[in-house]
Amino acid sequence: MDVSTYSELVAQRLHPRPYTNRVTEVSDDIHLLLTCKKLMLARYALAVSSWEPSLDGSAFLKSKRRAVARTLGAIWTFREVGLYMVICGAESEWHTHAATMLADNTGLHAVIVQAVHFVDLQTGATQLNQSAWGPVRFGGVDSVAEVINSIPLNHDEVRAEYNI
Repeated sequence: MDVSTYSELVAQRLHPRPYTNRVTEVSDDIHLLLTCKKLMLARYALAVSSWEPSLDGSAFLKSKRRAVARTLGAIWTFREVGLYMVICGAESEWHTHAATMLADNTGLHAVIVQAVHFVDLQTGATQLNQSAWGPVRFGGVDSVAEVINSIPLNHDEVRAEYNI
C-alpha cells in the first residue's frame, strides 16, 4: 500500500470525527492534514507524512513542525496546535531513529507534538511515542492511536472492508 492510499483510509476514519476539517493546501511532504478546534482555544491536528531517510529524527520532526505551523498559522502562546504525527516508511529505515523522535514534554512550541506514530505499510509494524504527564495523556492520543492501528494494511482486507 502506498502513502496516498493509506492517507485516504486515515481520513475516512478520522474525518469528520474527531477532526472536523481537512486542509487541502499543504506542503508536498505532508500527505494529509486534518484539524479540529475544541473548547475555546484548543486546536489539534493530525498529519501523515512519509519517512525521509536523508534526515535524522530531530531534523525530520523540526521540518514537519515548521510545515504544520506555517500552514495553520500556529503561534506560540497565542495559536498553538497539538499535533499527532503519523510517519509512514519501512521499519528498517525509521526504527533506529524512533527512540530519538519523542513527543514534546512541554508546551513551549507553536506546534506541540503530542504523538509520533510510526507505521510500516508493508509489514504492519508500528511504534507510538506519546506525551504524558504521569498517567494523563493529552489530545485524545489513545483513541486516535486505536484508530490508526485498526486500519487494514492488507489489500484484501481493504477491499473487503470498503467493498472495493
